[in-house]
Amino acid sequence: MKVINSGAKTILQLEGNINLDETEALELKLDKLLSEKKTKVVVDLTGVRHFSSSALGILVAYKKAMQENGGDIKLVVNSDELMQLFKVTMLSKVFEISDSRKDALARF
Repeated sequence: MKVINSGAKTILQLEGNINLDETEALELKLDKLLSEKKTKVVVDLTGVRHFSSSALGILVAYKKAMQENGGDIKLVVNSDELMQLFKVTMLSKVFEISDSRKDALARF
């Protein structure tokens, strides 16, 4: 996981298969960002091949926490398979999903 600061916004770039170990790392990173009041977060999933259900749960929980603190979590998805996951789980209605970082950052 790579963290990129973009002004008042933070980009989390995830890659590969997001399984249990990566999900725990994602939760720790989001918790740290929240405690540092960095609540405008773009999660870039363009390099992700598999995203576990537990990782989806973490994103939903932290989206709510970020919103309660004046921020939000936006997603970048360019894979049809991953986009299908968000549609099937109805999370495409919960998250703003862009196909580029630039667009996701502009949505704040």
